Amino acid sequence: MGNGNNVLFGSFCILFSRSLRLAQPFGRLAAKILHMLTAIRQNWKDFKAGTPGHRFQDIHSKRRKQPGQGKGNGFKKWGIIGLGILLSLTGIFFMAVPGPGLLILAPGLVLIAGESLLMARLLDWAEVRGRAFYEWAKARWQKASDLAKLGLIILTILIVVAALVSAYLIFFR
Repeated sequence: MGNGNNVLFGSFCILFSRSLRLAQPFGRLAAKILHMLTAIRQNWKDFKAGTPGHRFQDIHSKRRKQPGQGKGNGFKKWGIIGLGILLSLTGIFFMAVPGPGLLILAPGLVLIAGESLLMARLLDWAEVRGRAFYEWAKARWQKASDLAKLGLIILTILIVVAALVSAYLIFFR
């Protein structure tokens, strides 16, 4: 009886060691994904801590200082820009139809800004102007009468419905 248990245990050990060897690539993949998520979290913290009007340029300069980002790595640079453009176009599409448009558009623009100083400057300029517009609109909203607010809400609903109907007619008809 004891000998049978040893054979069973030995067979289990052989199968377990084989499954570990098969699982090793997945373990490396999981480690890479974990590293990537940690880097994304740190980049987000750096982005939030940055000064408005300089955040995207800071991302660009930090990206330029990373190893492997020199002039000789054009394929990777254009690959990242291509991915950024693809994400941006997908985000714009999902802003026209129901979907998470802004959540897709923003990372696409950040990818492009990491590779292009011109795009980084443009996004910094847009961020400052967007914040100023937001503050202006917020002040106007707070001063507006209830009737004006209701009218603006109804107008917004009509524009959204018109956009949804147009998207339906363009893409599904």
